[in-house]
Amino acid sequence: MKRVLVLLVVLGVTALPAFAQRNEGVRHMKLAISGSVATLGNPLAGPFSVMATYASEGRPERATGQGLYLYQQLGSEGEMVCEAGQSAVRFDGSGDMLLLLLAPGRTGAMVPGGDGTFTWTQTFTGTIGGGTGRFERATGTFTKTLTGRLVLPGLVSPWTGVIEISLDPK
Repeated sequence: MKRVLVLLVVLGVTALPAFAQRNEGVRHMKLAISGSVATLGNPLAGPFSVMATYASEGRPERATGQGLYLYQQLGSEGEMVCEAGQSAVRFDGSGDMLLLLLAPGRTGAMVPGGDGTFTWTQTFTGTIGGGTGRFERATGTFTKTLTGRLVLPGLVSPWTGVIEISLDPK
């Protein structure tokens, strides 16, 4: 009888954390990323598209991503207004992908630096639009903060930043 009781107690203790993890609520991820951006059009002549590629540094997971964004013409103070955009993040360990949909609006600015270059800063917010594998019906929100330097007309490289992802409970 003692063996059965001990086994039930051990099973009960190990099952509680597993149950709590399944019902823990929102799951947070924070990825340190770096990459490059190429503009597909003249930022001073009207709406233009931007293509970005990036990779995480491997904490908590190694991931790579690509995005395509549509902007209004740069404003007189270098302000950047995103009309629409999305990016996909692929987690290397599993191959699962997560779709990030940008909220339109002002995202940042490109300002002259002291050495004749331009510093580029942006903060994007948006929603999670599902994905593949463990993210198949994922919902939630994200914030992506980036800083870089314009090295050639139309090319910002390298830039660094952070993506903070909050997934809703399923």
